[in-house]
Amino acid sequence: MTQASRLRDLDVPEEPSSSAHAFSTTDPAAGDRFIGALYGGAVRLLGFTRGTPLRHARYDGGEFTLDEVTLPRGVRLEAAPESGALIFEVVSGDLRFMDDEGQTTLLSAGESALAASGLPITLQATQARIRIVGLAASLLRRVAGEQALLFQGSIEFQHRLPVDQASNDTWARCLRFVLETVWPSPSGAGMLLVDACARTLAAAALTTFGDSERSITLATDDAQMPAQLKRAMWFVNGKVDSDIGIQEIADAVHLSPRAVQYLFRRHLNTTPTEYVRRLRLHRAHQDLLAGSNGSATVSAIATRWGFAHTGRFAVLYRQTYGQSPHQTLRG
Repeated sequence: MTQASRLRDLDVPEEPSSSAHAFSTTDPAAGDRFIGALYGGAVRLLGFTRGTPLRHARYDGGEFTLDEVTLPRGVRLEAAPESGALIFEVVSGDLRFMDDEGQTTLLSAGESALAASGLPITLQATQARIRIVGLAASLLRRVAGEQALLFQGSIEFQHRLPVDQASNDTWARCLRFVLETVWPSPSGAGMLLVDACARTLAAAALTTFGDSERSITLATDDAQMPAQLKRAMWFVNGKVDSDIGIQEIADAVHLSPRAVQYLFRRHLNTTPTEYVRRLRLHRAHQDLLAGSNGSATVSAIATRWGFAHTGRFAVLYRQTYGQSPHQTLRG
């Protein structure tokens, strides 16, 4: 894991690497080469001339990255990631966001914009210092998938700019929490905290740049989901890796097991037990996808998510995803 450091002048490397903690250059060609390699060609800098240096520092959290970049005056930044997402937050100075019709919006300190697959972005800098948050597609799929399953709806990016000021403020608070957790002392943040930070950023990004009104709707009808059912679903989501049953769910929401059964049947057309099994199967599916390049085994993943009999797990998995768990694991 790369450790962040204060910005300082360094010799220009040919390409960024895990040992390149910070970077600075006044050479346009070197700056363009560095940024292009850093983001896999998803980001370009145009109009960069010699003068004010471009500076960069990074914290690498695996499925997310935190970059701090000082952009020279007049630089135009174009971002078009093929997967995942990049969120640009102004620290100081300002950025001008240009939409598809050529209209511009001034982004000042604390305001953000997003680039994702199908949502390219163009930003013009006035000697701005910005943060760039990179979120891997695997992280976004995992978090969005869990919430889509939880709410029986779809969650995806819809907007390049936050849907409203409250959403922008939520993103800013979540990012500040992550920065305070990992940036000052990266070596002090354990893997559990890093994973929590990754999930926080993904959830905040999906909320800030998604269509929250449409994302969290029931597939069955447009009725308001009862608050007690929401609490029950959230409880299951947080405890799905534990040994939980209907009694534990009922205790968590202060209802009788029969009342919990009724809520799940009435609003989700399923039972609490089936809902737990479905969510565990989804988590196992995500682990199989993520383990395609590692040493994970189907048996270990099935056991981790409460499927004691690998053969029965394989049958259920094939019925749900149309292929065997071994095929998913092999990628």
